[in-house]
Amino acid sequence: MTAATCRMVREHVLSFMSSLPGPGEEKDEEVIVRPDGVREFGRQWVVRRSPDESSLSATLSHRDNVIEFGLLQREGDEARNVLYATVVLDDEEVLLNVVSEADMDYNFDAKVDESSLRRLDDVLRLYASYLGGTSASVMQ
Repeated sequence: MTAATCRMVREHVLSFMSSLPGPGEEKDEEVIVRPDGVREFGRQWVVRRSPDESSLSATLSHRDNVIEFGLLQREGDEARNVLYATVVLDDEEVLLNVVSEADMDYNFDAKVDESSLRRLDDVLRLYASYLGGTSASVMQ
């Protein structure tokens, strides 16, 4: 794995994220542009909230060669991790860690490379389905 592969995966994830509904770069917190031109940031927002005190919140951050994104659903005092993904970009490899209390198929660790973006893309699509409001509630 090379730095070029890490750069490709970073661009793949961030480009996908920029196409989704939600706040844009203007809402980013603690923005830093590194000497290599990589923009580090954090972002969090409420995707939807209902009068009965249930809500879905989303996060996205890119710091220190780690991209994290997640979804947290709250219903009253209860919180449930719908999805939390970490993409670690280092010079040797790209690692993907995914945790979900809502879907057991989304609890895994995987190595990602240019030829095997399928699992990463599956996680990105799941994240997008909730941001678009097309997914049913996962609280039980």
